[in-house]
Amino acid sequence: MPSPQHPHDKPPDTSKEGIKSLSRRLDRAAADLNPFLMVLAVGLFVLNLTLYIGMAAAGGASAASMRRPAAPQTAVAHPTEANFGR
Repeated sequence: MPSPQHPHDKPPDTSKEGIKSLSRRLDRAAADLNPFLMVLAVGLFVLNLTLYIGMAAAGGASAASMRRPAAPQTAVAHPTEANFGR
């Protein structure tokens, strides 16, 4: 009994028909992927918009002004100058 041929058993088709078939398959895959990418882009836009609105509501802070604050300058007595119980 001959074994059935599987699509993976066929040698790759390098003719123009094979290239056209691959082109059609890629076009269909892209058509299915485009709506997902559009939803992702709109979602990221909404996320950015809410970030900017939140920053504006917080007092006009911009991304450039969100730097790490400098260490506070406090006067500390040197240990040799400190009065240890005298």
